[in-house]
Amino acid sequence: GRKRVLDNGFILNRGDAHKQVWEKFSDSPDHRCRKLAEDAKRLKEKRERADYESHYPRIDIDAPIVVTLAAQFATGLAILDVALPRNTGVMRKN
Repeated sequence: GRKRVLDNGFILNRGDAHKQVWEKFSDSPDHRCRKLAEDAKRLKEKRERADYESHYPRIDIDAPIVVTLAAQFATGLAILDVALPRNTGVMRKN
């Protein structure tokens, strides 16, 4: 996702790059971009929960679901038109 937004001319400021990347996707008029942003948020929430909470009930149930979601996410990003998300603002200088 990060490479995609940079390749499409977006500028990422210092700070939470993950948040900025997926904001670009969620702000897109393209429904596929918005879906990827939603899935990225869900995956991040699950990862943080597994990393930082001392107890994760139902991890045995959630783990295979998260693996499937991650695979679907990777496929969705791979098949997304390379021009998306489209940057209609100021282009970055190389």
